[in-house]
Amino acid sequence: MFRFGIVMPFVIIVLYSALAFALDAAKDGPIYGDPEGLARVEALEQELHNMKVREDHPRIFITQETLPIYQQRVRNGHPAWAKVKQRADSGDVVNAAFAYLMLKDDDPQKAQQYAEIAIQKLKEMNPQPWSSTTDMNERRKTALMALAFDWVYNVMTQEEKEQLAKKIGDLADISGRAKWIREGNTERGETFHREEWIFRSWRAWPEIALAHHYPDAEFCYKSRWNYDWYWGDAARMYAYAADGTPFEGYYLGANGIGWFYTLKTATGINLVDDPRWPWAKNAAYYLLYRLDFGIGREIFHHGVALGAGGCESYTEGPAAWKIKSFMGETFPLAARDDPYCQWVVNNITGVSSWILSNDYYTFVPGLDAIASILYYDPQAPERDPRNASYQELPYARLFPGGNEVFMLTGWSGDDTKVAFRTTPAYTKTSHGDFDVNTFLLYRKGVLSPDSGIYDCYGGQGNYISYQKNTVAHNDILIIDPSAPDSPRKLSGTPDPGGTERVSTRDFSSPNRFGENSVFVHNPKANWGDIIAFNTTPEYDYVVGEAAKAYGYRLREYYRSLVFLRKGTKAYLIVFDRVESTNPNYEKRWLMHFVTEPHVNGNKISEEVPGHIDTYDGDLTYAENVYGTASVNVKTLLPKQHRIRRIGGEGYEFYVEGTNPKNHPVVQSELERVQSQMGGPWQEAGTWRIEISPTIKQTRDYFLNVMYIGDAGETMPPVKLVEEGNWVGVIINDAGLSKNKILFTKTGTPDVSVSTSNEPPDDIPPGPIQDLAVTDYSDCTVTLSWTAPGDDNQQGTATSYDIRYSTQPITQSNWSQATRVLNPPSPQPAGTKETFTITQLNPSTTYYIAIRAQDDWMNQGPISNLVQVTTKEPIPDTQPPTKPTNLTATAQSTDSILLSWSPSTDNKKMGGYKIYRDGTEIATTTNTSYTDTGLQPSTTYTYRVSAYDASGNESQKSDPVSATTKNETIPPVISQIQVSNITNSSVTITWVTDEPSTSQVRYGETTNYDHTTNLDADLVTEHSVTITGLSSDTTYHFLVISKDRWDNQAVSQDQTFTTLLLPGQQVLIFQEGVSGQPYDNCQDAFIASGASSWQTGTIFNKIQAGITRTLISFPDIIGNNPGQIPPGSRILSASLDLKTYYKGSANPLRAYKLLKPWSEDNVCWDRYQPDHSWDTPGADGLGTDREATPLGDPVIPSSSYTVYTFDITKAVQDWANGKPNYGIIIIQEGAPDEVVFYHSEYGDPSVRPKLRVSFIANQQSNLGKPGKPQHVDD
Repeated sequence: MFRFGIVMPFVIIVLYSALAFALDAAKDGPIYGDPEGLARVEALEQELHNMKVREDHPRIFITQETLPIYQQRVRNGHPAWAKVKQRADSGDVVNAAFAYLMLKDDDPQKAQQYAEIAIQKLKEMNPQPWSSTTDMNERRKTALMALAFDWVYNVMTQEEKEQLAKKIGDLADISGRAKWIREGNTERGETFHREEWIFRSWRAWPEIALAHHYPDAEFCYKSRWNYDWYWGDAARMYAYAADGTPFEGYYLGANGIGWFYTLKTATGINLVDDPRWPWAKNAAYYLLYRLDFGIGREIFHHGVALGAGGCESYTEGPAAWKIKSFMGETFPLAARDDPYCQWVVNNITGVSSWILSNDYYTFVPGLDAIASILYYDPQAPERDPRNASYQELPYARLFPGGNEVFMLTGWSGDDTKVAFRTTPAYTKTSHGDFDVNTFLLYRKGVLSPDSGIYDCYGGQGNYISYQKNTVAHNDILIIDPSAPDSPRKLSGTPDPGGTERVSTRDFSSPNRFGENSVFVHNPKANWGDIIAFNTTPEYDYVVGEAAKAYGYRLREYYRSLVFLRKGTKAYLIVFDRVESTNPNYEKRWLMHFVTEPHVNGNKISEEVPGHIDTYDGDLTYAENVYGTASVNVKTLLPKQHRIRRIGGEGYEFYVEGTNPKNHPVVQSELERVQSQMGGPWQEAGTWRIEISPTIKQTRDYFLNVMYIGDAGETMPPVKLVEEGNWVGVIINDAGLSKNKILFTKTGTPDVSVSTSNEPPDDIPPGPIQDLAVTDYSDCTVTLSWTAPGDDNQQGTATSYDIRYSTQPITQSNWSQATRVLNPPSPQPAGTKETFTITQLNPSTTYYIAIRAQDDWMNQGPISNLVQVTTKEPIPDTQPPTKPTNLTATAQSTDSILLSWSPSTDNKKMGGYKIYRDGTEIATTTNTSYTDTGLQPSTTYTYRVSAYDASGNESQKSDPVSATTKNETIPPVISQIQVSNITNSSVTITWVTDEPSTSQVRYGETTNYDHTTNLDADLVTEHSVTITGLSSDTTYHFLVISKDRWDNQAVSQDQTFTTLLLPGQQVLIFQEGVSGQPYDNCQDAFIASGASSWQTGTIFNKIQAGITRTLISFPDIIGNNPGQIPPGSRILSASLDLKTYYKGSANPLRAYKLLKPWSEDNVCWDRYQPDHSWDTPGADGLGTDREATPLGDPVIPSSSYTVYTFDITKAVQDWANGKPNYGIIIIQEGAPDEVVFYHSEYGDPSVRPKLRVSFIANQQSNLGKPGKPQHVDD
């Protein structure tokens, strides 16, 4: 027997602990979390408080101590050196400065030449000063100047040092930034949404380079690391986790390595590879354990994935480069002293220049070769991990910060891999899901995944309504029947029985989302923990604890996993101890599959043919999508259970509750993820099973034994073992050295892994041939029979299965017969057995049979069948006993749960009567009852009595009282429909889950400028008719409902389009669309940084003061087919542009242009080669463009979204004969780039589209064949 001693208890740090006072965040409220992690944070804070930028140079990426290492790599002929020299020789300031450092000791003369190139370039460069409107390219030039300044500082004259320090400091506006900071400003928000801070770490280079040389440079840099700034908050998170696990669903926090590497070289504070804070280095190992070297992809990726099913290919598909770039930031940090990581760098990832600074998924020009020399030593030893033994590279590893364990049978492409997670609820609010006690299986492909798809480009319906919820994971659901849609998750979507909702946005600092969104201040955040883990060459063991994640519904939830290795195959034994707070809560054990699972036993129900059915079996079999591997799942506990299958087309992502619904993914999104995951999209999961006990009780055990092998393999024999407080399994497989696994049923979770020499048993118990009725009454039947043995008629069987029915029992209908609860335990073979069945109906004919089962789950044959008719009812005047231990617990604003101990009766119980405030309100046969339809914040008193089958009623129980909760939940809006559309009116209907008011906000934009009168009637079916609308117009609308407690629900944005007026017609102008496309759209963007040349491309860019987009649709006015006749009345003209990328939501305005231009020659300064704008950028009001904008401003709020500009006035002017020079789109406010698709982009559907609605004059030829007509149907 082996028991593990590595136990990590979950601990809450309270406000008054000594540690809490040492943390900066303690000033904002109580501190919660893992004490070891918080201790690491405290140690980091001590160093950050004493931070000082070193005074010598270099200090950005390179120091005097590390410089010899890089110089030696150059001496050894590093392959990237030639590119550095080439760029240095061509005058690149950074590469010249780097070349100086590399050569200054070996070739001082050549080094001096490179230094002079860099210094001269620094003197010549004059990028735009940093401000809120400065283009990022210009700002980056100043940062590169700072980097070069740092690297050639020691060779400059004192005058050059002073002049260049002032120049760079002024360009970077360090004084202005320092003033801004001293005014109390900070940079903070949602740290766990890493795009808010992690990119462009070059922003700090001027502050580092100029520390001690320019006033406030060091002050500005140190301010970044305060606990209430992005970078300080992230640094504390790195210290807390320390293990390389992800910071959010998108990917690793490794994108931030540029910030932390310069922190190390500038100050000595080492968040890269310090043994105290090894997050960045451990990120390589976190990736290593999740690579499939066979298919060539990352697996077990949870939360948002570019692919799905946790799979992202690094060898093929449009995102492979990005995956390799992510990996190229992490593996080089570990490769310096790990030959396995070096092999990955040499053969898969290379070194990504993102390691120096990720410029928002692009590379800072000219740094790739430098990054290679700094972070890659081609002469370092490598070893192929695919050949590593357990002793060389252990097959299992715990990542305790993120509470994840990976267990492998080896490192080849055929090996079995298992992941287990009890993730703390940090870092996954943005683009992720919360996993507690979940597992994943993989062998030659996905076997059991996190189900669902993050459909970020085609809408997020599946992600929000399914993938993010517990039902999508291999976990347990605890369903409260009084709240069948609870908890509700993102956007109020139901997750029946799932974990509670929690949201954390950053680690330790206050932010715009409130204190509960701060990890260390949210008591829910640490709702799960891995409390034990150990690994050996033969097997691994891990225990997770997660009762807190289910709130009031659970007292205990321990999940223990034992992973047994058998070559490349494996066994996974999953044991769950689950104790609910109420016996009526339904428990469902979930497991997802990528192909249809097959369940043995009888199908006892079929809710939806081919999609939802239930079996009484105990074995489930499924394969991977390639048909090369399989998993067999043997269910040993609960002994009395049902296995329900759900899935197939139309039911892949099915959520139940009061309104069951599948949450499909659009085909284009499936194609996108499939192109990036290295396998079929079905690896995201298409089926699941739900295992539920048939007897409702508070405490249940689930024991499932999984064999993961080749396709077609069957489950070897297994035996359920119970030894005192231990329960487990013996596996009959000669390929295992350890085959007996036991778990504790109560107390501290423990495991025993040992070898059993007990031979397997394939002989079932013998037949029972003498079943007889020895006595019966009006409600009971007494049976007798001779006990069979364990092996035929030898030994002692393990259990009896007694069943009765009003129909003759056969093998085919055995599962439909009623199973007797609590049958007697078998005696030795040959012993005479007796048992009385109770609670039967009088004057009823019953058929009864029995069979025995042994400890290897072998079942004996069905006995002989006996028939008996119970007697006529005998008068009964004796009431049941009084119910005791009645409790009342408020469950919600309108429900109270009652529970009591059962009564007994001399004959047959009938049920219980429920009394509220002295009045009988219900009856039930259960020992619990949920009283619903109550008022919030109201106290109710209850009593319960028992009654028997004869109607005798017991004394009432002692009274208990409870008060319902306050109402805070808004109504749930569904079934929004639009009907009765005319050219001026529409009817909108919807449904709410509780009586509520009715109101609609609507308008031509999402500003929703109009609101209907409030209909104050409280109804569940709502209808509002809107009149006075414009014809052929698309309207946006929201439906609004308030319940009687003023809790308001607002729908998501919806649209409808009114009909055309008589004579009204529509033309659409869009290049490449329809059979006779319009092909003359002109568009280009002009840039202030490219004042003398045009920038036509596949994208159009708009950024305040920096870039603007010009678009024109020539030849749309005329008398030819497909043109708008001159003099037509323009009813509406809308220009649709689709965003490729959007920054913050700053408004965009369209203006009519007054100068002729073409996309081949327009630029910032000129509209024709020999004609300048009156004011650069077409800013001449009344000369270059009209002074008054067209329509309302457009405010982009997301990428990959169509936004509409109202240019009706401009098109009317053109129809009236004014010149058509198109429009220009300009951003107002602070610069934040918006990128739209261009008319030459490859996909025609995303190109600019002009839609014009008009009433033509009588001479129009509209509708006749011809080019370029494209009529919108």
